[in-house]
Amino acid sequence: MTDLYSELLVKKEQTPKDMAIKVLLIFFLVISAIAGLIITPLALILAIGFGVAAYFVLPLLDLEYEYVFVNGEMDIDRIASKSKRKRMQSFRSEERRVGKEC
Repeated sequence: MTDLYSELLVKKEQTPKDMAIKVLLIFFLVISAIAGLIITPLALILAIGFGVAAYFVLPLLDLEYEYVFVNGEMDIDRIASKSKRKRMQSFRSEERRVGKEC
């Protein structure tokens, strides 16, 4: 008995909105860190906040979707930053046999 297997990996295209979020987040992180070192140490708290935001937001901007079909079961996974995989949906097709009609 042979198994049916098919896999497709689709990378999400980067939109101008994604690029703007990435650039602005890094820009504000650098500016607040420099301001914290030169002007006031209170700006370092803001830099830490931007760093934490960058840690959680930036991986979500680099997405791939994997579609896997194995023996009638379809799985859809989201892969963030090529490291974090999350199962989004799973479908199972059931074969229905119809009896002989009279």
